[in-house]
Amino acid sequence: MITSIYALKNRIIFGGKKEMIKILFILSLALAFSIGSYLIFFKILLYFNKTDIIGKFLIIKLFSLIFLTFFSFIYFSNIITGLSTFYLSSDVNLYLASPVSYYRIVNMKYWQTFVQSSWMIIFFSLPVFYSLGRVINADIMFYIIIFSSFIPFVIIASLFGVITTGILAKLFSVRRTKWILFVLGLTFGIGFYLYIRFLKPEQFVDPEKFLTLTSYLATLRSADNIFLPTTWIIKIITYLMDKDYFNKEILYYFSLLWINALFFYMIMLEVVSRLFFSSWSNAQEGRQKRITLPWFNKIKNPIIRKDLLIFFRDPSQWSQLFLLLSLVIVYIFNFSALPLEKSPLPTLYLKNLLSFINLGLAGFVLSAISVRFAFPCISTEKASLMLIKASPFSLKKYLYSKYIFNFYPLLILSIILICVTNIILKTDKFVFYLSFITIIFLTSGLTSLSISLGIIFPVLKFENRSSISSSFGGLVCMLISIFFIGAVIILEAHPVSRILWAEVFGRQLSFKATLGIYFSFIAVFLLNLAVLIIPLKIGFKKLCEMEF
Repeated sequence: MITSIYALKNRIIFGGKKEMIKILFILSLALAFSIGSYLIFFKILLYFNKTDIIGKFLIIKLFSLIFLTFFSFIYFSNIITGLSTFYLSSDVNLYLASPVSYYRIVNMKYWQTFVQSSWMIIFFSLPVFYSLGRVINADIMFYIIIFSSFIPFVIIASLFGVITTGILAKLFSVRRTKWILFVLGLTFGIGFYLYIRFLKPEQFVDPEKFLTLTSYLATLRSADNIFLPTTWIIKIITYLMDKDYFNKEILYYFSLLWINALFFYMIMLEVVSRLFFSSWSNAQEGRQKRITLPWFNKIKNPIIRKDLLIFFRDPSQWSQLFLLLSLVIVYIFNFSALPLEKSPLPTLYLKNLLSFINLGLAGFVLSAISVRFAFPCISTEKASLMLIKASPFSLKKYLYSKYIFNFYPLLILSIILICVTNIILKTDKFVFYLSFITIIFLTSGLTSLSISLGIIFPVLKFENRSSISSSFGGLVCMLISIFFIGAVIILEAHPVSRILWAEVFGRQLSFKATLGIYFSFIAVFLLNLAVLIIPLKIGFKKLCEMEF
C-alpha cells in the first residue's frame, strides 16, 4: 500500500511532462464524471422529492437498489481481485521467505485488495450522496454521518469477498477455479435478475396495477431484510432525510455497521491466515489433466491456438465474461417488460425508436467488453513479442490473428444482443436489417480501435490482466470508442427518423430527403471503413517499431 503511494508520488515528481499530462487528463475526466453523475442524480432525486406523499419512499427505493448493486459488485470484485493479490502476486514469494507472520501478510494483502476493488464504488458514491444532501438541504452533519456509515458498509462487502476467496482457494487450485467462478457469476446474474424482477420496476409507472394508495405504498416498502447491511444503511438514510441526526435508531444502525465490520475483519484474519499457506501452495500447482476438444486440433493458426489455451486457463477472464453475460440477459429481458402499448406515441414508431436507441446501448456494451478483452491482448504478450518478431511468423499475420480472435466472439455477442431485442420489440424489416448491418460495422471498428490502441499504449508491467484495461490507454480507448459510436448514431438518427415518420403518416419522401438519407448512410460506411483500416495501419507501424 505504502509502496504504491510512493510509486504514484515518484511518477508525479519524476515522470516528466508526459506523465503530468496523463494525470491531469485522468483528473479532468474524473471531475467531469463526478459533475455529470451529480447532475443526473440531482434531477432524479429532486423530481422524486417533489412528488407528494410517495416522494420519500421512491428515494429510499432507489437507494435500496443502488446499495444492493454496490454490495454485489464489491463482493464479486474482491473475489476476483483477491485471487490475484493473495495467491498469484509475485511479491507473495518474498513475503513468505521473510520473517513475517501470516496475519501481517493477510492484513496487508486485504487492504491492497480493498483499495484496488472498492475505490471506484467509493468515488462514484460521493456525487450520489452530495446530490441527496442538496435535495433535502442537509448540513455538514448529514455528510459526516452518511460517509462514515458507507465506509463500514463497503468494508463488510469486501470482507465477505475475501473470506469467500480464501475458502475457494483452499478447496480448489486458484489456477483452476474458472468453473467455480462461472457458477458464482451465473449465481450473481440469476440473483440480480430475480431481485430486479421481484421489485417489478415496470409496475411503478402503471397506475392500473394499484387500486389504492395504500397498496402502492405497501409495494414501495417491501423487500427489506433486517439482517442485510443494505437495510442498515437505508435505515440511517431514512432518518437522515428527516434531519433527525441524533436519533437513537441512527446510533443503533451506525454501531451495527461498524461492529459487524470489525467482527468480520477479525473472522477474515483468522480464517484466511489459517488457510493462507496451503491455499498459496495450491495456487502454484500445474494442471493435472488435459482436456482435449475435437475442434481445437483443426485450428491451424498458432497464435489463435495459443490465445484460446490462455483464455480457457485464465479464470479471471471466464468470471468477468459470465458476469457480463448475466447482465446482458437482464438487459434483454427488460425490453420484454416495457409497457409500450400504454405510450402516447404510435406503437410502431416507438418500437422502432427503441430499437434504434438499443443500437447505441449495445454499442456501448460492446465497447466496454472490447476494452476489457481486446485492448490487453498485445500487452499480455510482454517479452514473447521479441520471439514473435524474430520468428518467421510475419507481424502482419500476427496482428490479423489477434483481430480475428477478438472480432468473432464480439460479433456473435452483438448479433445475439441486437437480434433478440429486435425480435422482442417486433421492429419492421428496415430497422431490423439496419441495426444488424450497423452493429457488424461497429463491432469491426471497435475491435480495430481496441487492438491498435493497445499497441500504442502498451502496459508491459502489470500484476493482473484486469489492470491493463483500467490504465490510461484503456481510458483513452473507451472514450474514443464512445465518440465513434456516438458519431455513427448521430449520422443515422436523422435519416432513420425521417423514414419512420414517413411510414407512420403514410407519406412519400421527397427527392431531396432521399438524397440526404443516401449521403448519411454513405458517410456512416466511410466512417466505419476508416475506423477499421486506419487504426490497424497505425498499430502495425507502431508494432514494427517496438524495441525490447
